[in-house]
Amino acid sequence: MLRRSHAAGFVLFDALVAFAIAALALTVIFATFPTVTRREADRIYRYQAAEFAHSLLEEYRVTFPLMSPDGQDPSGWSWSITEAPADGQPDQGSDLIIYVTVAVTAWHNDRSSLRVSAQGLIARRRE
Repeated sequence: MLRRSHAAGFVLFDALVAFAIAALALTVIFATFPTVTRREADRIYRYQAAEFAHSLLEEYRVTFPLMSPDGQDPSGWSWSITEAPADGQPDQGSDLIIYVTVAVTAWHNDRSSLRVSAQGLIARRRE
């Protein structure tokens, strides 16, 4: 008569240990998942805000002085535009062109604490 060895096959204890290890691994993976998705969402938001700020900078350059320096669009994005004379520029001179530094800050109203800025140098006719 053939006798089976108890060492062949799994016992209940082996199965419980395997389930505990799997549960521990899944817990670690799922615990890091919200942090990773939040960071990815912040990265996408900053990219969108930077693109919006750059488009506002270009629109301000083209439509000056018609565009409002502060505003909000219907999708919830807001902005603030400031300008100052460029550094190292003489006050008066024979130049017909002056340069101004324009800074645009953009943010979405849902996440107003995360603001993105873009800055550019714009040439204008001296008045």
